Amino acid sequence: MWQLERSKRLRSEQKVQLYLEQLNAGRYNDWRLPTKSELYRFIEIFDWKKNGDVRTRVEGDHWLTVDSGTVVPGEWELDDMCGPERIFYKKKSGYVRAIRP
Repeated sequence: MWQLERSKRLRSEQKVQLYLEQLNAGRYNDWRLPTKSELYRFIEIFDWKKNGDVRTRVEGDHWLTVDSGTVVPGEWELDDMCGPERIFYKKKSGYVRAIRP
């Protein structure tokens, strides 16, 4: 399950953790940041127009957890050099779009 509405732009890991704590105080208590591959898959679904009637913004920089467990903001950007593929670029700030099981 993905959070439909994303947060405002956050500039520090501490603010991201506070946002997640507030989110987890609501109806569900198991929200977390997506992994790099989970965020890629989410964006890919919207690229293929398999989102049905769901209207949400997928563009922009988002906070995620990389393989090492580190929390970073970044964006999957299209690279047209040798065919369409996405490359992940780290950024300085981003939105939180949390995920839960």
